[in-house]
Amino acid sequence: MSFFPEDARLFYSSDKGGNEQNHLYVLEPSGNSIDLTPGEKVKALFAGWDQTNESFYVTTNERDPKAFDLYQYQTDDYSRELIFQNDGGWIIAGGDRGRYLALVKVHSNVDSDIYLVDLQSNDPTPKHVTANVGNVSHGVYTFTPDR
Repeated sequence: MSFFPEDARLFYSSDKGGNEQNHLYVLEPSGNSIDLTPGEKVKALFAGWDQTNESFYVTTNERDPKAFDLYQYQTDDYSRELIFQNDGGWIIAGGDRGRYLALVKVHSNVDSDIYLVDLQSNDPTPKHVTANVGNVSHGVYTFTPDR
């Protein structure tokens, strides 16, 4: 999924026995694998690096099987913090490495709306950006650098 920018560790994703419950693992240079997203019915996706490469983002459905929340993990000890609790059934479509988060609300296969959340705001309520953007692919989305 990604190499660690500052050392020889890497991320990979795997399920167990074809159960389609992909977990996110870190493979260390020693050959040791660490499951960052343990649990029986947990799915997780790598969502990108922060600007400093000292942390990274992961989406996981461990809290609610129907919604993916966004967590920020530290690279040194894998401690994490919940960044966005997805109570609205949003698709997390991307972000700019910690400030803004793009969300999609799908109404049908031809009707979706885009919202923006300012994660550093006192009011992190999703703000409607545009309506009826059509079909949105359900894929892996990553954070893009600030421009």
